[in-house]
Amino acid sequence: MKGELRIYLETIRSRLRLDPSSEGEIVREFYTHLEDRASDLRREGLGEEEATMAAARSFGSPQAIAREMYQTYSRGSWRQAGLAALPHILFAFLFTLHLWDNPVWLLVFSIATMATAVFGWRHGKPMWVFPWLGYSMLPLLVAGLFLLFLPPWTYLAILAYIPLFCLLVGAITVQAMRRDWLYASLMLLPLPIAGGWLIAFQFQGGLVDYVRQHINDMEPWIALSFFTLALTAVTFVRLRRRRLKTGALLTPELIIMVLVAMTMKSVLGFLGLLLLAVFALAILLSPALVEHRVGRGVIEDGSEADLS
Repeated sequence: MKGELRIYLETIRSRLRLDPSSEGEIVREFYTHLEDRASDLRREGLGEEEATMAAARSFGSPQAIAREMYQTYSRGSWRQAGLAALPHILFAFLFTLHLWDNPVWLLVFSIATMATAVFGWRHGKPMWVFPWLGYSMLPLLVAGLFLLFLPPWTYLAILAYIPLFCLLVGAITVQAMRRDWLYASLMLLPLPIAGGWLIAFQFQGGLVDYVRQHINDMEPWIALSFFTLALTAVTFVRLRRRRLKTGALLTPELIIMVLVAMTMKSVLGFLGLLLLAVFALAILLSPALVEHRVGRGVIEDGSEADLS
């Protein structure tokens, strides 16, 4: 393939932000159309290089093509939407059914979440796997928050915990960003909510000593917040446009953080509301802010070789 044409197709691929198999299929199909158009132009008397470039120009800019292809193929099926929402629903049921303090059910939920996340990650990283990845990291967040509120002698454990947490979460987030920063934000969606509730309980009376009493009182609101995240995941998967997907992630998250702050308004106040909102936005927008430093991965199904 000519260097100019390879760059043209790679520009399209890098802006598609779809799953690798779909990207490879789209690029191969588009390459076929380009070759057919270039062959027609060569029969009309153009040289090989001139015909190739003229064929590319006739299809328009790679940015416009990628945007059109994204809107066509980015919408997931209802099955994918249901799978993306399922971990949020299961977590909400832990509170709806008063199972959150049962070690057996927590262990079952954790094992099922991690197993599903690993399965999806090893089978093409479909869109629905990212919420499962987020819940797989939730025990790390909870453990860190508990360490913060334990006696001072635990500070040594915190110093060991922070780099481990950053390494594991950072590595997974970077891999998600290589697909799309929106997928990384979809993955991180439950972390601000869980962290917000735990921080609010600490301000209300103590996370470690009174956690059971406080959570029992707030179980319906906690369950509602995670059911809302399930609806958010469904909406995200079913939308086509990136701006709408971004709004579907950020708007419910902020509403839930307001709910957390309002239910604890007697101890948090306006400043607490503001800090929780900033906390949520910082986590969800961080992938967008650093995505340009990460870059995107190559097509994973060998389609690059097919175009050579």
